[in-house]
Order: sequence, then structure tokens, then C-alpha cells
Amino acid sequence: RLAFGESFPNSVNPLDGTTRYLELDSVHQYFFKVVPTTFHPLNGEPLSTNQFSVTESTKVVGGNLFGFADGQKSPGVYFSYELSPIRVNYSQSHSSVTQFLTSVCAIVGGVFTMSGIVVKFYQMTIGKATSGK
Repeated sequence: RLAFGESFPNSVNPLDGTTRYLELDSVHQYFFKVVPTTFHPLNGEPLSTNQFSVTESTKVVGGNLFGFADGQKSPGVYFSYELSPIRVNYSQSHSSVTQFLTSVCAIVGGVFTMSGIVVKFYQMTIGKATSGK
């Protein structure tokens, strides 16, 4: 497990459970972008931690007996990271009953509106098809 701090609920570490098998004369590079994160649980103290994203690259360098060409890295695994200047804040919250009911009403209203549009379009299409005869 690779992490840049403590984990919190629903946090994802992109390299968990990954395995790489490389050729002996290859360079494998990981580029990490680390984002400072604060998690505010419903009960308890805020947790300051970090999240990260990762990209990776593999290249076979194909060295010879006397070494590698100028500017080439020697075979190995390289890690580089960049710290983000922006902090992400996660806060746990519960929705109230009124917010839930408002969301349900919005969904039901949207369904009725879309079904009305579809019916009107259908009626216009059928009307044009029958009047064209």
C-alpha cells in the first residue's frame, strides 16, 4: 500500500493491488501529483492527509556493455512527485427530510416534463405524417 498520509472513508489509492513485471533493461517512471486534503467527519477531529494521482511510463533503454547513451537513465524504477498548491476539503453531512423530499419532487417533475415533451413530439410527427397523404 502506497499512501501519502492516513486514509479516510471512500479514499482511493490508485496503485493498491497493482503489480508490474519489467524487463531487466527498462526504465519505469512514476509521476505523482499529491494534493493536500482535509477530511471533516460528522463526529471527531478533522484529519489532514493527502491524496494522489499517478501516471506511469516504461521504456526499454537497451544499454550495451560500456554503458548507456548520453542522456539516458540507467535501468531502474524512478519516482517523482509534485505537490499541488490547492487543498481539497471533504465534509461529511446528512441531508434533511425536506431536502430529500425536494429532490424527489424535482425528479418526479422532470419525468413528467420529459414525458410531456416526448408525447407532444410524437403527436406532431404523427400529425404531419397523416396530413401529408
